[in-house]
Amino acid sequence: MRPREIAVSVADATDTLTAAGIADARVDAELLLAHVMDVGRGELQAAALRGDTLDEASDAHFRDLVARRASREPLQHITGTAPFRHLELRVGPGVFVPRPETETLVQIALDALLAAASPSPIAVDLGTGSGAIA
Repeated sequence: MRPREIAVSVADATDTLTAAGIADARVDAELLLAHVMDVGRGELQAAALRGDTLDEASDAHFRDLVARRASREPLQHITGTAPFRHLELRVGPGVFVPRPETETLVQIALDALLAAASPSPIAVDLGTGSGAIA
């Protein structure tokens, strides 16, 4: 099998994910391939512009991940990580993926703690999901 260009792989994956109803199909395709290549999304985009190719094993792995995403498995469960504020959290099946609204909630809580009259305020996060708030 001849190596495929990264740009072609991303375009094909985008088509597959779009057909599956994935809202941000291109972004998801790029993030999945960046995960396979162990690079950032910007580096992946630069590689696609250069005309770089994927080796057969990476291409097969990418196709498997695209199929999982097309079946509606959460992107973060496939990659095993989810961004949250300045952190990269490990997630997987059985773990809630932190939502952007949760980042807002954390900022409100931090602001309230900093404004508290006590010099050492205490906050407790019990049973709220992934543990991202804590």
